[in-house]
Amino acid sequence: SLGKRRRFGGELRALINAGPVNITVGGDVKNDLVNNQNITAGLTINDLQETIVGVFADGQYKPFHKLAIGAGLRFDYYAIPTTVWANPRSELSPRASIIFQARNDLHFRINYGRAFRAPTFAELAINQQMYASTLLGNPNLKAETMDTVEAAVDWWVFDGTAKLGATGFFKKANNFIQQEFLLGSTSRFRNIGDARIWGMELNAAAQFKQLRSSLDLSYQLLNTRTLPIDGISLGGALDYAPTHRFSLRGHTNITDNLFVDLYGTLISERQDPALQTLADGSPGTHVVLPAYVVASARAGVRI
Repeated sequence: SLGKRRRFGGELRALINAGPVNITVGGDVKNDLVNNQNITAGLTINDLQETIVGVFADGQYKPFHKLAIGAGLRFDYYAIPTTVWANPRSELSPRASIIFQARNDLHFRINYGRAFRAPTFAELAINQQMYASTLLGNPNLKAETMDTVEAAVDWWVFDGTAKLGATGFFKKANNFIQQEFLLGSTSRFRNIGDARIWGMELNAAAQFKQLRSSLDLSYQLLNTRTLPIDGISLGGALDYAPTHRFSLRGHTNITDNLFVDLYGTLISERQDPALQTLADGSPGTHVVLPAYVVASARAGVRI
């Protein structure tokens, strides 16, 4: 993200099986060096190093064969010089899940998880002039985090030849990092606020054995709203986030060796970060990107 990088790393893990309990524990370490001259004044190559240490534990408990309860926890520590990143540099990522098999053809599951993204060196320390504009890093950034809760059901019908699925989810994202215009042609990275996201996914998959074909269909509904720094008022939709998304994939075997695949995706309108300019020169509403369709096909031969 900022230039050439060298990474050394390693991971160690152990798997423990104890009857109805399966546990995985371990840790990893990574050391990165970024080589770039477009950095904040006063920094040296020694400042552009980071060591990331992580430890984790993840387990699943099955009190009986139709119920599985899972939980996990991961801790990450970022050792980065304070001249580059001034904020605390550790994150805790928990997760939990419950999977219940009501019948062989009907499964329910509930999941919770927390994830994070640490700022990149570019977002922290870049100082680069590109043509007539200048982009600056920000050592006071906070890591982006996201909490997600989802509930889902999977149902197999027609003797298992078709599967229907539905998933509902809610996400709370914090400390989004984005470029902000300062003055003139200068921009700087900063935490612009939070967002809440909810939606649902529907999917269907079927196999047609007599036709030697299969078909997968999915639909996603997405509702996004930004939460400005005050954390109270709801803003507009997230940039580039489509409200509707349809997709399909079809596969058929024409002969034992010849097959054809079909793909299609429909993306609804999205909001662009750019603002329209009104007749008096003042900024208006966001530019709206039109919906589009991508369709493709391929034929293959098994040799």
